[in-house]
Amino acid sequence: MRNLLVLVLALQAVFAFGQKASNNLKGVFKNQSSWSSYTTLDFNGKGKVVINDKDQYEFFERNDSIFVLYEDGPLLFSKLNNNQLKGITKKVAKYTFTSKDKEFSYEKAAAGVDKRLDLIQQYYIVNYVNPDKLFGKKKGSFKSSMQVMRAENQKLCDLDLDLGCIQIFAYGLTEKSLGALSVLLAPKEKKVEDIKEDKDMEKLGNKIINLGNPEGYGLLYSYYTLVGQDDKAKEINEKGIKEGCRMCKSNKY
Repeated sequence: MRNLLVLVLALQAVFAFGQKASNNLKGVFKNQSSWSSYTTLDFNGKGKVVINDKDQYEFFERNDSIFVLYEDGPLLFSKLNNNQLKGITKKVAKYTFTSKDKEFSYEKAAAGVDKRLDLIQQYYIVNYVNPDKLFGKKKGSFKSSMQVMRAENQKLCDLDLDLGCIQIFAYGLTEKSLGALSVLLAPKEKKVEDIKEDKDMEKLGNKIINLGNPEGYGLLYSYYTLVGQDDKAKEINEKGIKEGCRMCKSNKY
């Protein structure tokens, strides 16, 4: 718990007093240990990093720290010795990743990158920094904290940040799933009805796709499966696999 508090305070300090962020680091960094599930970090100089020569994630740099928006939690690294990245967060804390180059290399920043970079930082704060403060409060409730996060992610979605829209879609999908579960667990006399279609969720899923994020296909697969449209779910999932949707590859049907 103490380590978590230290990390949260450090992150808050970085964002409160930090330098302007960037996301144009490039180069391949290899783990010096053979005992980790994280072997390589390949930065493309355009805000993306490929981990283990497999999946691609968003990243940004601020105050000599690299923030990777990983699957179930951020990966944080600190720059070291001109060509090394030292793991900070728990999953990578014991490891150092080294580039064959003698110094850090950067791609020329692309035009128009500042807007998305700013939104990505806001997303990071909303979903990784603020929750530790919200859920750590003695007053208030889990429900009210979730409402705050949902409202903030909705703002990001309205600004066309695909990651914010994914969070909103996930909230909606969870609500529908819990609604169906409550009916199944209710007394026998309560009638079990099919989950109704939601055109707004369909539009949101397609918006995520149109914003360039193929994970929208995987989200729509989950939605169509939930509302009983199995054929449509399979069709959209297969299309997602072709477009590089990570989620789609793990779906079973």
